Amino acid sequence: MSPKSAAARVTVAKVEKGSEGERDVETTASGIRMSLVSAGRGDRPASGSVVLVDVVGSLEDGTVFLNTRAEGASPLAVQLGTTNKLVTEGLAQVLETMRSGDVKLAVVPPSLGYGASGVTFKSGRRVPPNAPLYYEIRLLRCQTFSMGMACCADADFPCIKKQPQEEAGQAPAAPAP
Repeated sequence: MSPKSAAARVTVAKVEKGSEGERDVETTASGIRMSLVSAGRGDRPASGSVVLVDVVGSLEDGTVFLNTRAEGASPLAVQLGTTNKLVTEGLAQVLETMRSGDVKLAVVPPSLGYGASGVTFKSGRRVPPNAPLYYEIRLLRCQTFSMGMACCADADFPCIKKQPQEEAGQAPAAPAP
């Protein structure tokens, strides 16, 4: 699955106020339900910014398909405005609503997750067709890079490597169409 453009800024269509001691639940126009667990103090990233996030993604039965907090795992580096095998359209939309330091819980409908086909990762983990996705997300840091995409260590996440002429101080070659 190659990166593709994510939708424009996310709008909250409805807010259900939590009773005493319970969190409010926001529902976006696209059907994502999310709740702020703890508020950060940082800025909201702009489209194109690179953000580092800790994510635990699970299925309705509790099966974890993504956990960047597991021993030996690394946070995801995500460029807002793109999606791929790990960064579904739904996860990208939730990230657009966050500030650096925020922690949110979100339920993403299948249409913004892996849809009718589901997905199997290189690790063998599988998300079945039409499965809603349950996320716990912590936005660790926002950064804007002139080059765009940043990388992380997960084999399922695409990385861009420097071209040899860039390392030698020459201008990079034009990207292939």
